Amino acid sequence: MADLLVEQPQEITISKTFPTKPKLKPKSKALSKTSESKYWSSFKSHQISNLISSIPSIDFSPISPHHFAAANSASLTLFSSSTLSPTSTFSSFSDVVTSCSFRCDGSLIAASDLSGLIRVFDVKTRTPLRRLRSHARPVRFVKYPSLDKLHLVSGGDDSVVKYWDVAGESVVLDLYGHRDYVRCGDCSPIDGDMFATGSYDHTVKLWDVRVDNKESVIEVNHGHPVEDVIFFAFRRHGCDSRRE
Repeated sequence: MADLLVEQPQEITISKTFPTKPKLKPKSKALSKTSESKYWSSFKSHQISNLISSIPSIDFSPISPHHFAAANSASLTLFSSSTLSPTSTFSSFSDVVTSCSFRCDGSLIAASDLSGLIRVFDVKTRTPLRRLRSHARPVRFVKYPSLDKLHLVSGGDDSVVKYWDVAGESVVLDLYGHRDYVRCGDCSPIDGDMFATGSYDHTVKLWDVRVDNKESVIEVNHGHPVEDVIFFAFRRHGCDSRRE
């Protein structure tokens, strides 16, 4: 028998192409400058050289010309706010300085270090006036209340917040509400009896020294370790005459 040849059907592929519009780069729109944006853009950053380590704390003097202090290694340096040049240095610390705070009249400055010591100096003469020691571990912050010449607030790696009588070099209150390192704190700008602290236990606590039970009046769980806390409010200048 003769072989029958059967032609197999061929597959036909039809490809379609569709023209696309080229992507156009968005035109850059020049932001209209307001008087406020012009004001802030007029500021330029300046770097201060010859600082050999990180700067864990900076504080501005509340009085004109508002010089600022910077903690740097085992020293505390005052800088001119206009020239950014150093004006004086406090170098009698035995360990790394962690925090600094001017008193409300700008005449004294307090500084803490990793040894657990807090020292108070006369700003003009650099004379050490007080040594406050009670923390069992490194002190991470120290603050003068905004309206108070007589007290200090501090916190550290011993999880304790302390409220100090500076003149007597003694602790007025030990506040034990935190369960981990206390890393930061700030004092109310409108009430000299209130301050806030932040800790690695994820909480921010608001304290009132007038409360008898030594417990915080407000607690907020931040959900993560707290490295810094600050009051956002109008700041009164000068000291409260009732607390002098």
